[in-house]
Amino acid sequence: MKKKLNILMPTSCFFPGIGGAQIGFHNLAKKLKELGHNPTVLVPFNSYKFIQNNNWSFNYTIIPMPPKIFGLYRKSEFLGLLYFRLYFFFLNIFNKFDVCHINLAYPLGTLITSFLNKKIYISIMCAGEDIQMVKNINYGVRLDYKIDNLVKKNLIKANKIIALNKGILKTYKDIGIKKKKIEIIPYGIETSYFKKKKFSKKKVVKFLVVGRNHPKKNYQAIVGAAKKLFLKKTNNFKIIFIGKDVLKLKTEIHQANLQSNIELIEQIGSNKKKNDIDKFPSTKLLQYYFDCDVFLFPSIIELCPVAILEATAAGLPIITSNTPGCRDIVLKSQNAILVDFKKEDQIVFAMKKLINNFNLRKKMSLNSIKHSKNFDLTLVAKKYEKLFINGLKND
Repeated sequence: MKKKLNILMPTSCFFPGIGGAQIGFHNLAKKLKELGHNPTVLVPFNSYKFIQNNNWSFNYTIIPMPPKIFGLYRKSEFLGLLYFRLYFFFLNIFNKFDVCHINLAYPLGTLITSFLNKKIYISIMCAGEDIQMVKNINYGVRLDYKIDNLVKKNLIKANKIIALNKGILKTYKDIGIKKKKIEIIPYGIETSYFKKKKFSKKKVVKFLVVGRNHPKKNYQAIVGAAKKLFLKKTNNFKIIFIGKDVLKLKTEIHQANLQSNIELIEQIGSNKKKNDIDKFPSTKLLQYYFDCDVFLFPSIIELCPVAILEATAAGLPIITSNTPGCRDIVLKSQNAILVDFKKEDQIVFAMKKLINNFNLRKKMSLNSIKHSKNFDLTLVAKKYEKLFINGLKND
């Protein structure tokens, strides 16, 4: 009989925000509970209040962090550490955790590893901005040298560091993390939520873009590609943007007379029914995945974009960047066309290729469905289960 694990899962980003880091962490907690373990997700105080006020319910336990803990930690590392250490001491007395699986290297990864080392098995999953850096778009908390030093000093204290893809391994190596401490495990998705793809030739090919409008998502390049397609008299396409702040693209789209070719939809939110509140993607977003023909994601930098995983499970051909994070979770020339995110002409070429070739879209779609099985949530959660159980035996 396998051991039932008490797993503390602290995260500094949680609902009501809906992004890859939140969904990936929630999915894991949910599946670990279904596998017979006891995950407790430690969330920011404001997230906890929102969940309570809106009567959201999950199959795992959710508890709040001390109010204003992160503000205190940023002002004074010593006081923030002392405050959290006392809180954690009493929390652990009542729960006796076996494992602490932390979402994000900063602030929680650096905070917890600074006092918890060797008392509980610790794993840290870096999710993007906490570990990656791109100076020209001001992306990454490690651009602040103080935070960078904290991450470098404390991340190596964890028992395991989770790499969401192999593309991040060099960054971990540069920080000083030994190879034996790193485990590659991607995000997982409930592939059972996705129904069988229906194929039909269409006069207008629909491209779907999912994610917040942030400089790293490179949405300007998509709009630029649409302009070039339009000027080349290719008009049998439609691009649907879904995500926070996408309406900021409205002026540029109107100026280019692309209103008929581009649709902008702000956050469509989560499911409203109580029994479905913990299911991602939401029913509305699922419908867009099913209705569209191609997924477009020319991001500058990523770790393991959940949107690509969802699109893959929905059976969509993928156009994405030839960059770590994006290329690591697709199959080049099988279910995806890789492009240089800096070159709009490559995006145009890829879009036109799929607009004009129904048989290619169908072939890539079938490959996507097959490939998505590698990211099935049960498979991913069992990898964590094995990691935790073996880690406790060896430590």
